[in-house]
Amino acid sequence: MLNQQETTLKVDVSSAAVIPTIADFVIAQTEVNRRRWYAVEERLPGFPCGYDREEKKANQKRFSEQLDWLTINLNKKPQYEDVGKYFAEAAGHRFKVLGMNVLGLTSEQLSVFEKEGLVELSQQFFQSAREFDPAIPMEDIFQASRNVWTATYLQILLGLEAKLTPAIFAYSMLYPVTDNFLDDPARTKTEKMEFNRHFCVWLNGEDVPPQNPHEETVLRLIKMIEGQFARDLYPQVYESLLAIFCAQQESLLMPTYPAAPYSVDVLGITLSKGGTSVLADGVLAAGQLTLEQMQTVFDYGCFAQFMDDQEDVAGDLRAHSLTVFTEAARAGKLDATMNRLFAYSKVILAELDGFMSERTTPLIQVSLKGIDLLLIDACARTRAYYSRIYLDYLEAFFPVSYGYLNNLRRQIQKRNLSLERLMKAFWPEKLKAASLIDQTSGKN
Repeated sequence: MLNQQETTLKVDVSSAAVIPTIADFVIAQTEVNRRRWYAVEERLPGFPCGYDREEKKANQKRFSEQLDWLTINLNKKPQYEDVGKYFAEAAGHRFKVLGMNVLGLTSEQLSVFEKEGLVELSQQFFQSAREFDPAIPMEDIFQASRNVWTATYLQILLGLEAKLTPAIFAYSMLYPVTDNFLDDPARTKTEKMEFNRHFCVWLNGEDVPPQNPHEETVLRLIKMIEGQFARDLYPQVYESLLAIFCAQQESLLMPTYPAAPYSVDVLGITLSKGGTSVLADGVLAAGQLTLEQMQTVFDYGCFAQFMDDQEDVAGDLRAHSLTVFTEAARAGKLDATMNRLFAYSKVILAELDGFMSERTTPLIQVSLKGIDLLLIDACARTRAYYSRIYLDYLEAFFPVSYGYLNNLRRQIQKRNLSLERLMKAFWPEKLKAASLIDQTSGKN
């Protein structure tokens, strides 16, 4: 029944001679994923392999040794000019060996990051973000970088060169820039509504002058996208940006808990918000996508939104937010809902088979392995919302014990192994590559 329903929706969308508008596509594909979510079974997930007690002990020893090495070398005073380069190379080799020994990944799979230049690309983004806004916090840069990694992943799947383009940089930076404004308690509701109105107008290509420095920053980022993609030649780009804007607006306007039964389409809003977010990444990576590519990218975004909501369940409950996971948590434990997410992930990730090639296969294999571990780890970090029996079941498929994992996090914090400190150790202050900000200013 599910396959028949999905086929009907896809035919309705693609029956025209041209690819549907993004708005029409989002409506149809949201319904496809709604039916998928309800169709999967809430049975316990299966995984390729488990870890016995001795294997966990061996893995824990390996992690502890690497943590000690990292701490010692970070605390050393530089004794020669190329210490940063040496440290990065040595640490990279050690982490590669760790991935092979603990996760069972192959050298080919782990080499994909170096082969595609993903480390250098991340480095370029961090520098460009600092140049764009010298006062931006490291946490905001890291938040934005997660979107860069998604867009880069899609570039590779789509057969494109992995690189930080002005459009990807701008879209990624719009996340922290807009969120900071809308979350600022010093801003009035009227100011925030006016900001959103201007944001929508600019996405439509209309000319309205910015009212403050923050709006100037947002408009500057939109101009970066326009500099790469002409509006008349790349309509999907601006349709996708408007789609994610509308989805986020709908999410922001959701009432808080408690809401009247059936008054809010929590699942539909979740799917639309997640799907349009990653769909925009794909369109900004390629300029235009085929219908089949749009479907796969949108579906992955739906899954990614579920992952985010699962990780944020504690904070969302405190904020009285409505998500699929907060609604389930208010009714009891999340075991069944998490089983549904594991099953749903298998349906969505199977679509990546259509992107398999000699180039993409190692990256896809790494990501599939990592997603299962991320989901299990997320359950460990939100353990209060799961039964003890369920956590014990998942722990058997994790390479270290949950107790060790908690201690590892405490040690990382105690030893001040912060993201910013690691960045400075791995990467030199200056890049040899041309600045992205110079590129977008016409100085390339």
